[in-house]
Amino acid sequence: MPYDGRGGHWNRVVLAVEIPLVLLAISTVALRVYSRLTIKRRLAVDDILIICGCACALARTVISCMSADDGFGYDARGRPDRPGEVTYYQHIFERRIAYIFAVSFTRFSVLAYYLRIFPPGLITLRRWCWVLLALALAQFTEVLTVLLVSCRDIGKLWTGHWQDFAGSMCFTSASYSYSAAIGDSVLDSMIFALPIPYVWRLSRVKTSQRIGLVVIFALGFIVCVVALLQIPFIRRRETKPTYFGGAINMLIAIQISLAIVAASLPDLRALLARSFPHFSPLHHRSLNNNPRSGTRDVEEATAENEEERSRRRSNLRKPDWMRSSIPASLLSTTITRDDASMNMPQSRPPMVCRNPSVIFPWATKTETVSTLGIENIQFLDGQPGRRPSLAPGQQAPIAAIRRPSLAEVLNCSAALTPPVPGIALPAPACTSAANSLIPNTTLVQRPANAKRRRSNIHNPKLNKASAGWRATTQPAGLPGSALLIGGTAGCLLAHRLSHAQSRPSVLLVEAGTKPEGDFLLEPFHRYTPAFLRPDLNWGYESVPQKALNGRSIAYARGKGLGGSSIMNFSVYLYGSKEDYDRWAELVGDDTWKWEHTKETFKRIENFDVSGAKEYAHVASPDPAQHGHDGTVKVGLPAKLEKGTLSALDAIHKNGEALNLDFNSGDPMGFGVFPATYSESGRTTSANAHLTNPPANLTIWTGAAVHRLKLEGAKVVGIEAADGRKAKSRKEVILCGGTIDTPKILLLNGIGPASELEAFGIPVVKDLPGVGKQLRDHLMTFLVVEVDATHNDKYALESNQNMILEAAALWNKDKTGPFSLHHSNLWGAFLKLPGIEDSPEFKSLDQDVQDFLRRDTVPHCELAGNALLFPPGTTLPEGSGYLSMVAFLMNPQSTGSITLRSANPEDSPVIDLGFMEHAYDKRAMRETVRLVWQKVFENPDIKKDIKKPIYGPESLSDEDIDTFNKDAVSTVWHANGSVVMGKKDNAMACVDANFRVYGIEGLRVADVSVCPVTTNNHTQSTAYLVGQKAADKLIAEYGL
Repeated sequence: MPYDGRGGHWNRVVLAVEIPLVLLAISTVALRVYSRLTIKRRLAVDDILIICGCACALARTVISCMSADDGFGYDARGRPDRPGEVTYYQHIFERRIAYIFAVSFTRFSVLAYYLRIFPPGLITLRRWCWVLLALALAQFTEVLTVLLVSCRDIGKLWTGHWQDFAGSMCFTSASYSYSAAIGDSVLDSMIFALPIPYVWRLSRVKTSQRIGLVVIFALGFIVCVVALLQIPFIRRRETKPTYFGGAINMLIAIQISLAIVAASLPDLRALLARSFPHFSPLHHRSLNNNPRSGTRDVEEATAENEEERSRRRSNLRKPDWMRSSIPASLLSTTITRDDASMNMPQSRPPMVCRNPSVIFPWATKTETVSTLGIENIQFLDGQPGRRPSLAPGQQAPIAAIRRPSLAEVLNCSAALTPPVPGIALPAPACTSAANSLIPNTTLVQRPANAKRRRSNIHNPKLNKASAGWRATTQPAGLPGSALLIGGTAGCLLAHRLSHAQSRPSVLLVEAGTKPEGDFLLEPFHRYTPAFLRPDLNWGYESVPQKALNGRSIAYARGKGLGGSSIMNFSVYLYGSKEDYDRWAELVGDDTWKWEHTKETFKRIENFDVSGAKEYAHVASPDPAQHGHDGTVKVGLPAKLEKGTLSALDAIHKNGEALNLDFNSGDPMGFGVFPATYSESGRTTSANAHLTNPPANLTIWTGAAVHRLKLEGAKVVGIEAADGRKAKSRKEVILCGGTIDTPKILLLNGIGPASELEAFGIPVVKDLPGVGKQLRDHLMTFLVVEVDATHNDKYALESNQNMILEAAALWNKDKTGPFSLHHSNLWGAFLKLPGIEDSPEFKSLDQDVQDFLRRDTVPHCELAGNALLFPPGTTLPEGSGYLSMVAFLMNPQSTGSITLRSANPEDSPVIDLGFMEHAYDKRAMRETVRLVWQKVFENPDIKKDIKKPIYGPESLSDEDIDTFNKDAVSTVWHANGSVVMGKKDNAMACVDANFRVYGIEGLRVADVSVCPVTTNNHTQSTAYLVGQKAADKLIAEYGL
């Protein structure tokens, strides 16, 4: 018998449950949207999906309200038999469509959220996300298909032929009901359970935080249980035709609403933190974004009002709890034997050198402390006014270097890299001494009792400068107009700004210490600091290079005042004049053209050309073309090492052109390279620019900077790891170098949005070029054994008594063998014959081809008089060595700097991309062949050669390529990772005035901005960038 009646009472009971739950779901979604727009200023894909799911749930509730007074029933044939029943069946169908889309959109939102917040390193989790996404799509398709097939003539209900509808029984279809209920339960349980094993193993999640996580995921499991509770009512509907499933309707409403709440709840933590900054029960404490929580300094309390406002603004930018807690924590917390630990490279261990004599046989047992010529510093290390114990110029002995047996030696690849596994050198005792550093300069070290804090952004090496600073902690009340943090370019920039006519006060911040101790001044130790001073080296390492047989390349970067100038190889070359004309063209600023740039170089240098008088036929720079009033001491040695002049004469005799001045704008030809050495030893950016500074220069050392302080898209200050802070009234200028500058930008939300979101870092500015476009000169050693009459370098290096005598002479009056050996490099910049006709060259962009064809643009470089390689090589009595280095200029391969995690203490991921471009492979092959032929095949040199030590088996293409895969490495000239360019260049990060695009108050001034890999050794380029930045800032602000 047909059933006839009114369902209004039961429908109202269902609505009394459904409407409040839907309103709760709408509220959570609205708060989520508000939170996201407030913090990120844009919505992600998962936000759009959850909004769609909520809209479908609301539509279903509206339909339920419309059907509250519907009549229902059907005749014996299973169809509506009265017009009043038609709307009831219409509403049932519409509700089911809305239900299917609501649960599907919510499911897709959760999975999209997982894919957004979990980093690529969690391979298994991300794969499961994709699998579940496919299953969710399949389940959506299956349920919708079953419903449409069962109700295939449903469209007749909206026409005048409603009596022909014969499918009312489709609403009691077992296939649809069971597939929907069981499918929802199984799929949702898998989705909500997916992150639990990863989150639960986080080592630093508090018990209260675990309880919070349980609450979140338990809500998801309630959704699954509610779906299963529908099954008894489905079975009842199968056996009782008059039962139309009112309880099922109510359970579905509960299921949808709770699913939306569970999907939206994580984003509400940021909103809670904004109003209740100390309440963050689900926030991982190791990533606390509010360094002011906990014990506060007295100085901080005195600035409560201003700091409180700043802290609250910071809270507005906090990410949602799951992005902060789960993905970033997985990267900063050890998870044993899972995807996170197995797929993510670990931070490089400290470099150690158990046997320095194997790498440098001349490494002596005892040396004296040398302070790079920087003296008379006033220390402020918690005791203002305290003077160092050593008098100006006084030297202190350091601990002897342990020299174990040969069995304790390194495992070194055949490349110019610091010996990687197994090199060990104890940190010199001198580094703990409070020796004099900078005359009349305030140096502030971290107080001994200062508690080191951990914040969400920390960079162990950040070199930056900023105009308009004052310190809010130690030392209290420091006034400031400019802040700079270390680095080769940064020290010069600090000097120029502090000496500007308006005398703005300057704060120089350095994460490392003052460079002092062994190997830092003597020309003899030109190469030594990079290998045997790990205390002054950040010790980076690249990822395995695909084109180099999977080798990782160790990447030395200076850790101390002066940056990498304390350990580079001291060559000082401008490059080609075409480099700067192309630079000007790429950035749209004529001040970068050669005619202006050469004048800038003059203002940087104090060029001593007098040393070349004894060998003027191979080196004779015109004094009028060089500067003599600058701060960087540059020159040519007063005497050439034995073998240098004979080699150049032999090469010139064989028809090669000589270059009497490599810094004329035309580097082509052979000659003697100038260097940043003088009678007093190595010139660094520290002793060139921090000696005798004005009283308006203050220095912080040991101040590893945690983060840039942001107000929206404006940088207003920095915070150091030990709690020291500085606020900027004008600008912050990063001078951290090609590796660390992009790292600090990325950690602070400036860079490619997809990379930042993968680590849960709020996106402040989407700049796709940050960390990209990295280029570097390629190099390899080529070494032969020669007769001892060719040169006497090895005779000194292999004789310990001679080394000790030479050290004593140097320490006495800066004379003797230490002032001569390794004091000069000779070399050449050359074109590669036939390279322009090769298919690899012709495949380059036309503008690149045109640039490489210019007369003064070299394809390669060679440098002679280098060190003995490989490390540990011993030669028989009566033998010496001739060591050449072959360089590829203008490489076309590009690499990248990316984050390893959101933990700022982790080193960045460095992918150099060496030899991945076909042109580089071809050109490097031809470079090795050319260097070998022009030097070792030269008749006058070849007569002294006994045998090869390091090089290819032959000069065939195959043997050279095989050798290069095992031998090619870096000379540490990386540049371009925060490239300067015009605004219409999608990869440009800074403009011609060093301003970061889209960020107010932030500039970058180091070689990371270079749009051209200059044809030189990039020390001079770093100085140039610092000088150009100083000129522009002084002019812009009228300093």
